[in-house]
Amino acid sequence: MTVASAVIVHAFVTDDYSIKYVQHYSDLAQPLFYKLTSYWRARRLDHVLVFLLALFGALAVYVNRERHRELIPYVVASSRPSRCSSWS
Repeated sequence: MTVASAVIVHAFVTDDYSIKYVQHYSDLAQPLFYKLTSYWRARRLDHVLVFLLALFGALAVYVNRERHRELIPYVVASSRPSRCSSWS
């Protein structure tokens, strides 16, 4: 999911209209800020939220891997997202 997201965001920024998603939600006249936020326009919010939580969780574990070494396994185990009924 991360690689696919990066490809689509790159397509928005570089005006690569070979991807239909970019054709539908972007325009040459849009400022860069709107091109970057166009990725989230048609995405369901829960997918974006899960992606951002995973990204920030991985960053937090990486930053604190030496400082709180004994707690990291518990943090990783407890931060696994539970299956929500709306995410089916």
